[in-house]
Amino acid sequence: MNTQSERIVDFIASLMPLYTGQNTDGRRCAVSLIDGTVIAPIANQGDDEAGGRDGRNVGDVVVGGDDDDWVAVYWQGDRSRRTEVQGSLIAGQALLRYIELRGVGRSADELRRERDGLAEHFAFKTGASLYLAEGYEEPELQRMLRKAVSKLGPAVVAGLLRKAVGL
Repeated sequence: MNTQSERIVDFIASLMPLYTGQNTDGRRCAVSLIDGTVIAPIANQGDDEAGGRDGRNVGDVVVGGDDDDWVAVYWQGDRSRRTEVQGSLIAGQALLRYIELRGVGRSADELRRERDGLAEHFAFKTGASLYLAEGYEEPELQRMLRKAVSKLGPAVVAGLLRKAVGL
């Protein structure tokens, strides 16, 4: 992959089973296996498809100055429903959905480690950084109780807590 946009699209396409890679109009694209949305790299800076040389016009405001990390999103694969967005923003959403799918039954710590590891892998593969909002961190006492319940069972833990508080 040559451009950052192409590397971002390739990363998203690797998030199986949510996305797959597909060649469309001579470009490698990521296709959502849920709704058919196509994410395509923006071909060249300054061409008509990319929408400008120095950034994106949003109203009267120019957003960003580097076209290399922008992608085109064709919602449900419909060419008339096109949005241009920074690739790292849509990749962050794709990555979080991927972790959510794979994370059923796993602890918050495991999910956070996987998120951080995949974010580092994304940066290594693409040269871009993901925006990932900090999530909920489980309090230490709650984490300890959850572990105790999983090892000893809820009835034993409830009995120990009653004795500890004098009930």
